[in-house]
Amino acid sequence: AYTDGLAHFDATTGIFRYVPTAPLPSGTGFKVTLTDADGKTATAELKSEAKPVVTKAPRPGGMVEGVNYHSGAPTEATFVLYAPKKEYVYVIGDFNNWEARPEYLMKKDSTAVDRVYWWLKITGLTPGVEYAYQYYVDGKIKVADPFATKILDPFNDGFIPSSNYPNLKAYPNGKTEYDVSVLQTNKAAYNWTATGYQRPKQSELVIYELLVRDFTEKRSYQSVIDTLGYLQKLGVNAIQLMPVQEFDGNSSWGYNPKFYFAPDKYYGTAEALKKLIDECHKRNMAVIIDVVYNHQTGSSPFARLYNASQKGDPAAAITADNYWLNTTAKHPYNVFNDANHEAWQMQELMDRANAYWLNEFNVDGFRFDLSKGFTQTVSTEATMGNYDASRVRILKRMADAIWRTDPTAYVILEHFAENREEKELADYGTTADKPGMMLWGNANGNFNEATMGYHDGGKSNFEWAYFGQRGWNKANLISYMESHDEERLMVKNLLYGNALGDYKIKDLWVAIERMKAAGAMFFTVPGPKMIWQFGELGYDFAIDYNGRTGEKPVRWTYAKDETRYRLYKTWAAIINMRRANPVFHDPETVVSQSLNLPVKRINLTHPTMKATIVANFSVTTMSVNPNFQQTGTWYDFFSGNALNVTNTQEGISLLPGEFRIYTTQPLPTPEPGLIRVATEMDTAHIPDAFTLQPNYPNPFNPSTTLSFSLPRTSDVVFEVFDAVGRKVAVVAKGLYAAGTHRVIFDALGLPSGLYVARLQAGNVVKTQKLTLVK
Repeated sequence: AYTDGLAHFDATTGIFRYVPTAPLPSGTGFKVTLTDADGKTATAELKSEAKPVVTKAPRPGGMVEGVNYHSGAPTEATFVLYAPKKEYVYVIGDFNNWEARPEYLMKKDSTAVDRVYWWLKITGLTPGVEYAYQYYVDGKIKVADPFATKILDPFNDGFIPSSNYPNLKAYPNGKTEYDVSVLQTNKAAYNWTATGYQRPKQSELVIYELLVRDFTEKRSYQSVIDTLGYLQKLGVNAIQLMPVQEFDGNSSWGYNPKFYFAPDKYYGTAEALKKLIDECHKRNMAVIIDVVYNHQTGSSPFARLYNASQKGDPAAAITADNYWLNTTAKHPYNVFNDANHEAWQMQELMDRANAYWLNEFNVDGFRFDLSKGFTQTVSTEATMGNYDASRVRILKRMADAIWRTDPTAYVILEHFAENREEKELADYGTTADKPGMMLWGNANGNFNEATMGYHDGGKSNFEWAYFGQRGWNKANLISYMESHDEERLMVKNLLYGNALGDYKIKDLWVAIERMKAAGAMFFTVPGPKMIWQFGELGYDFAIDYNGRTGEKPVRWTYAKDETRYRLYKTWAAIINMRRANPVFHDPETVVSQSLNLPVKRINLTHPTMKATIVANFSVTTMSVNPNFQQTGTWYDFFSGNALNVTNTQEGISLLPGEFRIYTTQPLPTPEPGLIRVATEMDTAHIPDAFTLQPNYPNPFNPSTTLSFSLPRTSDVVFEVFDAVGRKVAVVAKGLYAAGTHRVIFDALGLPSGLYVARLQAGNVVKTQKLTLVK
């Protein structure tokens, strides 16, 4: 509104002068009109830069940052904004036509230079109605409430499907700019229906990581609910959602956060997210959310309140007076604006947000993205992983705050720091009945080398996926073969897989069979595990397809492919076996691993049962020493067959890609036909005759390779004798499929001399002379 100007001419000075009454609302407009003797006029408009008179008063008790609702008074709300070094703040919104009116000027509660809170109680709200609002700071910055639980975005809301978010409140176009927050008094609470839910033990977790955007075609929480039966049958007992806190844009991985209390609307309403969590809990499945506190985008109100732009332009640089963010990143992996985790303001923000999601959404815990960046220690790529005492202190403080809210909440770190630091974090609090922090354990590279069939230099050794191998006391290592951040195993299997003759890992059925073997070695070792979405179906679109964080094809059609679905059913059988039998999930299980060679072995010993898992990740048939822990009867899990063991060291012949899970107790046998190595190899190219090729090298020291071909599947016994006819080794024994096979004779410990290899397949016998020269 404009104030009428009468005649305000000072004849002495020749100046027109007007002194308005005080206080003057910020942004008050003036129109000046001049008329000369001929009746000609000239008009000018301007807005006042006058600062309003601020009332200083302490906040009412219990009022915290954000909107505070009043029980029994649904027409009222009290707003609180933390903003030191600001001169005045108005609340603007639907309730005052977005005008900076005097009655909406916030009071100032200041007890120290860095303890300045602006607050205002407003009345006259209609219960149950949504109101959009902002804070108008110093007559320049219009910013949404940092603690708002719902945000309206002028650029992206229009692209959210109404099927995902019905009746989304419209952005107040023409009245303001930038993000706006939403309040609603007297909002009905969600009716939680999951009763008797028991959160899975940390050591027993099998987590399914998913990105809602690329998991279902509808990209909605409801569509994820529709898949829970599939996930439950797979055997997972937790899902981990990639970031769902309000982020920039719609189609995103979510690691570009701007509001920590508001669920992003692209996937659905807050109630739809709560329903997803509720439905998971009905199935005793935990829900973990991925949170991003290492950094914030320029759209964050914490960035906009203190940056180099007068209006808080999101593109402007952070200034030195920012209380939450650094002007310069302290580590080399940062994106956007690096958070200052030493600042009490950032710590309080995280504590409030974590408690909110635990209490309001009943989440079971958090995966903290780039937790290695939670430090003010300046580092380089070479030094960032070094032990950092300040970072350890920051993370322990954060975990304690979480456990005060929920004593068994999961605290998961994407850390990748020095082992002693990770061990300290994993152990933290466990002597005081706290669960300890869990840390991601990336086994992608080693498992992929195994599935591709490459083993030089021990690069297919994935023993580090077991917490005990690291010297940890607690089973708080979440190992994984794939995550959102790693290449999919099947992509490299099909692109770069090894081959020998007709056995080609680039063939789909071969690659799938090797994924089954990888699952057998992965899921059977105690400690929490994680699967990336569709890994159980052999997803084979590269991580950089359509750009690293770009949209990927949703492939539920893979579940209709018999070859791929057998992988799902194989993993499901192994995972459910794991969950039902302590030998596979109890941290007290004694684990022995021999994983450095192409043929790999894991021995598990537990008071309830013993288990031995063997697998052949070479490209030819090989014999593996199972190192059985005892003689007697062992049971093959997938066939149900009993094996009478009289010699615990006697080799077991395995086709390439074949594996066995043996237990000392009989277990329910999975459906037949899941393991297809022998069946599929029988249908490949079949040699015309039974042959034993010359060994290579010959002479040799200390090992040599023996190759043989079978025209049909046969029982094979392959032995080596010395010059006087004494048997010195059994290099292969068992059922071998038609095809060409290679085995290795290791003569370490034997003297130089002439040896004879004797191969018997059915009624056919072949021999070959071998010369060992040392």
